[in-house]
Amino acid sequence: MSAKLDISGSVKAYLIQAEKNIKTNVDKAVLQSAFLVKIKAQKNIQTGQRSGKKYKRGKSGIIGQRSAIGEFPKSDTGILARSITTVKKMRGVAQVGTDIKYGEYLENKDASNGGRPWLEPSFDQVEPKIKVLVRKAVKEGAKP
Repeated sequence: MSAKLDISGSVKAYLIQAEKNIKTNVDKAVLQSAFLVKIKAQKNIQTGQRSGKKYKRGKSGIIGQRSAIGEFPKSDTGILARSITTVKKMRGVAQVGTDIKYGEYLENKDASNGGRPWLEPSFDQVEPKIKVLVRKAVKEGAKP
């Protein structure tokens, strides 16, 4: 005589639930990550060192200063920073960006042609936090 215990049903149920939990948690982590990138990009545009050319703005004579090559674009009117949006595209996918044409120009043009990347460098700055969020989401989702 032998004793047998079939645990495949309970293991299968656990795996199904864990998969659901992980997907939900990672979805939340991705959206949180997108907001981190947005906030970092806005902060980088609105603050920080500027060492480019100084210039007079319009008739007011106010002195402004441009960003130099290698710096984030300097906020003058705040339009770019305010235009940055975060959109959930589908489960586990979020998008950060702007519809402002010069936002794309600044991000994608070569620095010698006026480009001042702002989105990808902002992502790079928060990437370690994003990895922590996703790891935590998976770990918490896999708990019984």
